[in-house]
Amino acid sequence: MNPPKKALWIVVTACIVLFLAGCAIQPAKQEDPLQSMNRKVFAFNEKVDNYVVKPIAKGYVKITSANVRSLVSNFYSNLLLPISIVNDLLQARVGGAAEDTGRLVVNSTIGLAGLFDPPTNWA
Repeated sequence: MNPPKKALWIVVTACIVLFLAGCAIQPAKQEDPLQSMNRKVFAFNEKVDNYVVKPIAKGYVKITSANVRSLVSNFYSNLLLPISIVNDLLQARVGGAAEDTGRLVVNSTIGLAGLFDPPTNWA
């Protein structure tokens, strides 16, 4: 084997060995020092969810009509639009940012502070 081929063979072999060594899986540790606390927090969250949050959510659905729930949903969606606009700009999606900005302006003015969503009907 001539020197350039030998050098190439050594480099390729070294790359393969390093790649395979990088893919080696370390055994997972089974110990979780916070396991007892995590179980207590999970149990607490389950109780709060079952005895507080779910009854409130079911009562909300029972006492409000679909139209009222739609208004509330539109209002909160409108509050989140500025976050979406910033996200679009950070991803250099200027068209998406412009669309979301237009939706925010229309919903906040014509849509009465976001209660209604006129751009959805315009599409």
